[in-house]
Amino acid sequence: MISLSDCPKFQSCNAPVCPLDPVWARRFNHKEDSTCFYLSESVKRGSQALFEGAGLEELGEVIHRISPAIATRHSRIQRALERAKQTGSRMARLVKRCQEADHE
Repeated sequence: MISLSDCPKFQSCNAPVCPLDPVWARRFNHKEDSTCFYLSESVKRGSQALFEGAGLEELGEVIHRISPAIATRHSRIQRALERAKQTGSRMARLVKRCQEADHE
């Protein structure tokens, strides 16, 4: 089972609702709060392949499974995820850079 501390952004994240938090449903999301980076990435086209390319398959699986429930419970997060679908993936750029560095 994956835990909060398994997230690569655990030390720097300030999103109050974390898909890895077993009690995420008890958390509040206010107007000024951030949305989990990986939750936002999970709604983008090809996201499962991106999580795999980054070596984060388990994280991706958990987030893909729980994200509909989070979006249903937190309307602000749902709107943020709708906006995220319309933008390019930051994770894709990171994965691409890492792959290019491996080939140099």
